[in-house]
Amino acid sequence: MKKRFLAVILTLAMLLSVLPVSALAAEGDEDSAPVCAGLEGCTEDAHDEECPLYTAPTEEDDTNSYYEFEDVYGVDDDTVVISLIQERINALPSVEELAEMGAEEQAEVYAEVCDISDAIDELTDEEAAELETTALEEAAAFFTRQIMPLNEDDGTTEEKGTQENPWNISAAGEGDNVTAYLTMNNDDTNNPTYTLVIEGTGDMKDFTDDDKAPWKSEVPDIAGRITAVSISDTVTAIGNKALNGLSELTTINGVDTTKTGTIVFPAQLTKWGTALQQTKLTGKLTFPTGCKLDDVGSLNIYGNNNITGVDWTNYPLTTTLGHWTEYGAAHTALLDLGLNTLPSNVTNIGDYGFKNACITTLTIPNTADVTYGTGAFCSNKNLKNLTINVEEENSSLSVLMFQSCSDLESVTFEGSGLTSIPGGVFNRCSKLSHISIPYGVTTICAKYNADSLSTFGIDTNDSTAEELDIIFPSTFTTITEGNHLFYYRALNKVKILAPNGFNWGEQKVGVSPNEKKISEYEYLYQYTLATEATCGDTVKVFSVTNQSDETAELPGDFGTVSYQIEDGNVLNEELKAVSAGTTKVEIFIAKSDTEPKTKIAETTITVSPKSVGVTMSNSTVDYDGNTKTIQATATGEGEALPADLTLVYSYKESSADDTTYTSIPPTAPGAYTVKVESGNPNYTLTGTTTATLTISTPSSKTDVSENDVVVAPTSLVYDGSAKSYAASYEGISEWSIVYYDSDGAKMDSAPVNAGDYTVTINGAGESSYASIMKEFSITPASLTITADNKSIYVGDALPEYTYTVSGLAEKDTESVITTKPTMTCSAADANTANTYTITASGADAGENYTITYVDGTLTVSRRSSGGGGGSSSSSNTTTETVTNKDGSTTTTVTDKKTGTVTETTKYKDGSTLVVETKKDGTVTTTETAANGVKVKTVDEPGEDVTAAVTIPRSVGTATVTIPADTTPGTVAVDAKTGEIVKLSVPTEDGMTVKLVGSANLVLEDRSKNFTDTRNHWAEDAIDFATAHEMFSGTSDTTFTPDSPMTRAMLMTVLARFDGHDTAGGSVWYEKGMAWAVANGVSDGSNPNGSITREQFATMLWRYAGSPAVSGSLTSFSDHAKVSGYATDAMRWAVSTGIIGGMGDGTLAPQGNATRAQVATMLMRFVENLTK
Repeated sequence: MKKRFLAVILTLAMLLSVLPVSALAAEGDEDSAPVCAGLEGCTEDAHDEECPLYTAPTEEDDTNSYYEFEDVYGVDDDTVVISLIQERINALPSVEELAEMGAEEQAEVYAEVCDISDAIDELTDEEAAELETTALEEAAAFFTRQIMPLNEDDGTTEEKGTQENPWNISAAGEGDNVTAYLTMNNDDTNNPTYTLVIEGTGDMKDFTDDDKAPWKSEVPDIAGRITAVSISDTVTAIGNKALNGLSELTTINGVDTTKTGTIVFPAQLTKWGTALQQTKLTGKLTFPTGCKLDDVGSLNIYGNNNITGVDWTNYPLTTTLGHWTEYGAAHTALLDLGLNTLPSNVTNIGDYGFKNACITTLTIPNTADVTYGTGAFCSNKNLKNLTINVEEENSSLSVLMFQSCSDLESVTFEGSGLTSIPGGVFNRCSKLSHISIPYGVTTICAKYNADSLSTFGIDTNDSTAEELDIIFPSTFTTITEGNHLFYYRALNKVKILAPNGFNWGEQKVGVSPNEKKISEYEYLYQYTLATEATCGDTVKVFSVTNQSDETAELPGDFGTVSYQIEDGNVLNEELKAVSAGTTKVEIFIAKSDTEPKTKIAETTITVSPKSVGVTMSNSTVDYDGNTKTIQATATGEGEALPADLTLVYSYKESSADDTTYTSIPPTAPGAYTVKVESGNPNYTLTGTTTATLTISTPSSKTDVSENDVVVAPTSLVYDGSAKSYAASYEGISEWSIVYYDSDGAKMDSAPVNAGDYTVTINGAGESSYASIMKEFSITPASLTITADNKSIYVGDALPEYTYTVSGLAEKDTESVITTKPTMTCSAADANTANTYTITASGADAGENYTITYVDGTLTVSRRSSGGGGGSSSSSNTTTETVTNKDGSTTTTVTDKKTGTVTETTKYKDGSTLVVETKKDGTVTTTETAANGVKVKTVDEPGEDVTAAVTIPRSVGTATVTIPADTTPGTVAVDAKTGEIVKLSVPTEDGMTVKLVGSANLVLEDRSKNFTDTRNHWAEDAIDFATAHEMFSGTSDTTFTPDSPMTRAMLMTVLARFDGHDTAGGSVWYEKGMAWAVANGVSDGSNPNGSITREQFATMLWRYAGSPAVSGSLTSFSDHAKVSGYATDAMRWAVSTGIIGGMGDGTLAPQGNATRAQVATMLMRFVENLTK
């Protein structure tokens, strides 16, 4: 308490020492000051008693000083004296009253303040503590502000730090180029605030603790009142410790950061000094366009709890970020470092770069792109959830990277690019209870250095540490640097799941002397991956054993195992081997259903066919002209062959080579080998699979097969009729004639189409028989396509080239030409009289025809006389008809009375177009196609365009174009129901609509005009998608185009597009997800996860019905990164133009799809559906 009084007294004493005589004089007293009278007794050091300046000598009193209380107050009771002093303090005027007083009254109060302060100085500390001195302190502070600052150089009252007398704060070598001064922001003398104005050209000097900025050292009590700084646009650097500690600083160049929520320094500054430290600058730190900052130290935010984040856009420094919060233990408000979108020019985070930052959730971007220094994010006490992106190969973390993040609970790894984990990464993360080290990691360093900073260890005797469940991937092979992987974690505090057979060496768990080798630890669980299976088996892909090598269930502490199967046709979701083949299986573990999955292993499983035992017996049968065979049966009494096993038989003469096997059963007498094979690739046959079939020669009958008994077809050239064989021999009246195709399949009748065939002919009489097998071929017919001759006049349009077909079989039509010929006349010149060759090519008529082409001739000749059009007129109308170059005619009728003009165009294919234009600007267009589809469009000024579309039942579905001026946000609305026609696409020609049946439509512009999509590359697609109600904005005025799209969002969008109501449900996406699962579009997993481009393509492909695919992805440099399950979907999406590359030659299949990208791809999808 006494120290506060002493400060008041010292302040007043200082004021008195520098105060000029007239400083507190009353107004008008300048001429009344006493002067020497020059009397006889006056000298330089003393004055005569009669002189006005005479001072009587003071009598000394050895017993009492001037301030002895009985002299001053006339009493010797200390209690009464303290009471009297308190009365004098209480009687002092308030600051507001002082401000309204004149100079003379203020001088009297000032003298009273000094007297009271002198009296308090004579009190003991205990006595002074009894006083309430607030009024005294406020009065003293008032006079301090009235008189300070003073010029300390010469002791005069000339103020420094004013515009007229600024401080020189130039850097060394800059001369007096940079100056600073204070200006008052308000007229409140009781609570004044100031702006620090920095002007000039060049750099400001750096300040130190010993050489403080003058506004901190020369002017007491001012630094805490500076609320704003104004920096000239020609000042290029702010010195160190110039602005830090200005505890009320909120405003830079007129912008109050507490109101804007954004901190922006002038772009020309190469250095901000320590301006961010211990100030009240508030909001997200933002780098201005053209920022020239080149000093990383300027980013230290020590002592500022108001900075909420960083926007790295325009960040100018190349390569390095570092030492942001090196002393930042007090930082409690830095919420969003924005590290998910680090600027591309940053490739290095310096050592301890974000130490002690108050991060709560952090996603580390691709670690292959950025190098992280030692302890880059260590000691973040509030960090609870961590996601590390490791998509790229050979990614790595840094030593001590997350050391002492004592609240870290969960770590999620994305991708499989991480190959090693260095020492001490998660040391002292005592709340880390579960970690799945990702697939791809081969090496873990057990500790950082000789100080035993263990990678997964805790502090000595940390009894609060959580139990750690740790999972090692199947790629894990090596532990380096000693035996400190789990330093100081107790035996019952660690559970380990690792690949079976891993060599733990001397690695231990527990605290000495209670420690065990991991290889002998009861909480060590090991997993084995399946590599082989047999069709029909349920495969134990991932099996677990305990430390005793006994089969065990996976403890629930580790989470739940799930699988991603590359080929579901080999191994289904129930892990049943359904067909022979090979498939890759990826194994994931998630702590719970709501937490992300981490891939820990993968295996390739080869599924072999299931063995089925069969037997066959030799057989001898009599010849009867019919086919013969031997049937195989299951081995074992009562056994049956599997229902889905098809047996395939083949035959050869027993003496013939094995290459002569055929699927056609024998009929003729002889010895044959019958072989049986599995017709289902999922089975293989064992046992007896061949037998001998003997067809006996008929007794007492002559074989006449070599005689001329066969009657072949007249022609074996395709002509649309069956090619039947016949047989004739005296004494044989009944014949069995059977045909087989080139695959050996029995035909129901004689063949018609071109191809290779076999016929068997059998007959028997009383004394003879014949058994004949004959191969024959039907050859294709010759088809001729002749280009038709054409003729035009010079200047006419080139004609449509046509052709004539000849050589068709009697019952065939031109429909057999499945690929129409391409007709060209490449040299044709309509402006030059000449003859030109018309050619046909590229047609396909199938297997029954070979095509020959005959050229035609185009003749261009000069016109001999005029012609072409005509006109007529009546009293009310005029009519004019012209013939157009394409052969169509247009008749224009003008109603003179109403001004209406009607143009009717009739085309050669039978279609018509009628355009009626009224005087008021209303245009009615009626277009009738040759198939009867009619579109009547009314475009009335100031009104929405309407269209009546009539589609005959015989046509069914039709795509029409409504002529109108449209925008990307224009939609077609059903006039009856008010519903948007989903398959409606704005084009250059109007609105293209695909309809099933007739409809009345209204065209409406439903563009949303979002503020954050203006001039965005996807603005048109966003307008399209939101107008079609596929998407909504994130607010009434924003769409957030570059934010990631979630799987739940896409499921909901597709459900809406399919016409389903997605409103309601326990969560907003419940109904959309249920629809997606029910329709096979998605399995419904991870709804809140960001959707990748390949996942989007797959869901869209499934929604489209999994159409056949074509094309290749090899033109993209990263095509190998497309997941197996998504290959067909991505080929389809690329070939149909729904998905394109990223502009750098990549496809980015596993990159997250943004809302803008999804809107674009959905628009392309609808455009394809509308074609």
